[in-house]
Amino acid sequence: MEKKLKFLFFLFLSLLIIIELETIFYSSGKEWILPNEDSYMVAHIAKRISQGIGPKLNADEDYTTALSSYLYPFIISILYKLSNNNVDIYIFLIQLLNSI
Repeated sequence: MEKKLKFLFFLFLSLLIIIELETIFYSSGKEWILPNEDSYMVAHIAKRISQGIGPKLNADEDYTTALSSYLYPFIISILYKLSNNNVDIYIFLIQLLNSI
């Protein structure tokens, strides 16, 4: 009985995540978007981290102090590497991570 409950709970959460991601996708004109401009800044900094530049907005600037969390960009920089430098897949993976 406990396995059934765990499976149903997992199925329910999976459906909620799929519904949330579909809502974001279709409400944006079928293009993956992030919820606000700060998300794009963090995603760009994570991209720089995965390129080996470090937490900078631009390669020729000092390290940024605009981040509210210094761990999160390092986590999503792994997603950039997993997306094989494809921005659409990268944004989708960020959305997927944020909805968990």
